[in-house]
Amino acid sequence: MKKAYYFPITIFVVLAVALPWRSHAQTALISLDQVIDDAEVILVGRVLESRFLRPDRFDVRSEGVVFRIEVQRRLIGSMTNDTINIIKIDSLHRARPFFLFEPGQYLLMLRPFELHPDFRRKYELGPDQFFYPIYDELGVINLEDKDGPEYLRATEDHLRGLPPIPSLDTPVSLLIDSLAIKKHEVFASNLIGDENFVKELDKHLDNAQKHLARGDSLNCAWQVEDFQKKVLREYEKTSEQTKKNQPRDKRFVTKEGYMLLYYNAKYILDRLPKKK
Repeated sequence: MKKAYYFPITIFVVLAVALPWRSHAQTALISLDQVIDDAEVILVGRVLESRFLRPDRFDVRSEGVVFRIEVQRRLIGSMTNDTINIIKIDSLHRARPFFLFEPGQYLLMLRPFELHPDFRRKYELGPDQFFYPIYDELGVINLEDKDGPEYLRATEDHLRGLPPIPSLDTPVSLLIDSLAIKKHEVFASNLIGDENFVKELDKHLDNAQKHLARGDSLNCAWQVEDFQKKVLREYEKTSEQTKKNQPRDKRFVTKEGYMLLYYNAKYILDRLPKKK
């Protein structure tokens, strides 16, 4: 394989442009939750081969590159093939660069991407499924780098801490009731603090149930999202106080409380319509 080159970030990961450029050590722990939440497939794999879609235009305006990845271990996702294809379409040349793969083992945070039929025909890509890395350098971690093993360990620890995904047969109303029960359990276990905080969270779930009963699933989703945002905000504040060895406030959310409440709220939101 040729020496790795720098190319502009693909148009399909434009969200990454807003992120500041940081080393893996800086981003791994800060952004890990968001990366995992947004990835539909997480795997460990090895680059088998790569090819440029337009080798005759190999410069900063190159139209893209396709990588074939040997799947060595799947952490999440329904993909079952032994190999997958990752595509990078380099269109936003004003964005900061994305580092193309060198030979080695990688932790990959991916989303599937459906290619337009005309694009498939133009580059003779066939019927294969394609994926793209999310969040730029956070979606592609070289496990042979110094920080790679720590990033993989943190990812595995995070995934082990996720609550079980409920059955698709479970009604949303029961999921909300279950979340309300879990909320009181984590409060009784001192995983979250402040009775007024608990009452605020109760109110969001009560309102969510009322909207759902009226058939207003969109406003139900807004209430659950507000619940989730408050849990996240207090968890981030508690984590920052812990890092600085500061006493935590009366209102707090521990890691365990966050995992239970935030992700069970996420499972509810996955069943409800998204905001426009």
